[in-house]
Amino acid sequence: MENVKRVSAELQGEQAVMFDTLCASLQLKGSKKEVEGVLFDLALNALELVVKECSVESGKKFPNEGDVREHLAK
Repeated sequence: MENVKRVSAELQGEQAVMFDTLCASLQLKGSKKEVEGVLFDLALNALELVVKECSVESGKKFPNEGDVREHLAK
């Protein structure tokens, strides 16, 4: 059996606007579930890259949330 995770989030304000803007700019098409899946997949891949960059920069094998946020703020 495939490993499955169900993720749910409620976006409000600027995050909701950012979500809609990203969906439009990436020209995502399909059902709401498909669009959310594609955007979530892209977000996880981007986050994985940022965590790896942060790890290399900080020398920490497992940077924490604060480390990653600080890296993103640069």
